[in-house]
Amino acid sequence: MTQIMGENITKEWDADLYGDELWDALQLLRTDGSRGIIALSHVAEKGSSLAMTYLGNHFLNSGSGSKSNKTLGEQWLARAADKGSIEGMFMLARHLVNEQRFSESKLLYEKMAALNYSPAQFCLGYFYLKGKYGAVDIEKSVYWFGISAKNGHFHSRKWLSIINMKYRGGILNCSIGILYRILFVFPYVLKIYNYPNSDQLRI
Repeated sequence: MTQIMGENITKEWDADLYGDELWDALQLLRTDGSRGIIALSHVAEKGSSLAMTYLGNHFLNSGSGSKSNKTLGEQWLARAADKGSIEGMFMLARHLVNEQRFSESKLLYEKMAALNYSPAQFCLGYFYLKGKYGAVDIEKSVYWFGISAKNGHFHSRKWLSIINMKYRGGILNCSIGILYRILFVFPYVLKIYNYPNSDQLRI
C-alpha cells in the first residue's frame, strides 16, 4: 500500500494542533473556493503553519497568475517558513527558483539542509552543478549530493553517478559512475512503487 504524503508533511500534520479544522477547511476549499479561503485563513491566523503553506500554494497556483495572487502566496509561504515549517520553506524556495531568484532560494535551501532535509541538500547540489550560484562548482555539488545521498535521497545518488561519468572523466571515475547507476536502479524503482511521495524522491 502506498503512502499518501511524504515523510515531512506527515510529520507536520501529526504535530499541527488544528489538524481537524485544517482538514475541514481544505475539503471546503475543494467545493467552495471563497468560503474555503476564509476557513483556511482562520486556521492560519490561529497559528497553523500548514494552513499558511496550503494558502500560499493555493494563491501561487490558483490559475489566474496575477501579481496580487503571487504576492499573497509568497507572503503566506514566508509566514509558514518563519514558523519553521519545512513544507513552507521548500515551497517558497521552489517559487523563488521559478522566479529566477536563486540567491534568495539558496538561503532557504541552506536552512533546510541544516535541518538535514535531503531534498534541500539535493537542490543545493543541483544548483551548484548548474552554475545558479555563480560559476559551476563541482566540488560543492558533490559535497551536497553526497550528504543528501547518505540521507537516502535517490536523485542525489543518480547525479553522483552522472558527475563521475560526465564531469570527472577517466576510466576509473566512469566505472564508478556506472557501478553507482547499476546499484541505484532496483531500489529506486522499488521506492517509486512502494512510496512514490517519499521525500527521498522529492526534488
